[in-house]
Amino acid sequence: MIRDIAFRLVLAGAAALAAAPGGARANPWLERCFDPEAAPAALAENCRRAVEAGGLSARRQAMAWTNMGVGLAELGRHGDAIAAFDAAERADPGYAGLYVNRAISNEARGRVRDALADFARALELAPGDRTALMGRGAMLLRRGVADRALEDFRAVLARDPADADARFNAGLALAALGKADEAEAAFSRVIADAPGDADAWLERGRVRALRDPRAALADFGRAIALAPERPAGWLARAALRERLGDDEGALADWRRAFELGAQDPALLERIRRLGG
Repeated sequence: MIRDIAFRLVLAGAAALAAAPGGARANPWLERCFDPEAAPAALAENCRRAVEAGGLSARRQAMAWTNMGVGLAELGRHGDAIAAFDAAERADPGYAGLYVNRAISNEARGRVRDALADFARALELAPGDRTALMGRGAMLLRRGVADRALEDFRAVLARDPADADARFNAGLALAALGKADEAEAAFSRVIADAPGDADAWLERGRVRALRDPRAALADFGRAIALAPERPAGWLARAALRERLGDDEGALADWRRAFELGAQDPALLERIRRLGG
């Protein structure tokens, strides 16, 4: 599973709000527009009211529109969110905070070129921004452009070699490129730094499955032990056990994955074929 970014809420401290043109008192909705505890619908409404109340600088308008877009996007209203992000850009095209958020909504609407343009603009305004690099890399990896995705993840790691999410995603990209040794090393580094990372054990097992099935089985077993409620580990181990001729073990794993809600359309057929 690719480790992706989330929408970024614009935050503003009380002192910064008070220093805004007109101050928070002159625009009572302004502080609510920057409330990290607000529910998405309330956030969008508070920011709409803040903009309508007026008295905001261009930058504050862009920030308020951006938070409105975040609230709308978190409600799944990506078209409306994009309209809010567009308004933020009109207010202040130099405000970097809007572009990554708009990129996420653009991708959700299938507008990949627009999303790429937004990530590029975010990086133009904030070179090396981790969120923009991780978001663009994740989007490219989802679309099978693993080589370019790897460049973005490596750019993050160049700044912070301890970034576990970037290293994990780099491992996925390397695996997609057929670079098994490097992918295994990436996941092993994640595991060394975070032994409780079930996904890293799972993905290293997948990389090892063809070259060292026994080691892969051990990795899948560890992933299952760490996250027994998730079907992915059971499915991966079942497939490998079946390939190795362990029909009894495979059947037990297929059954458990089914009990946990796995939706693989071939799952029931596999269970029937193995006598379950």
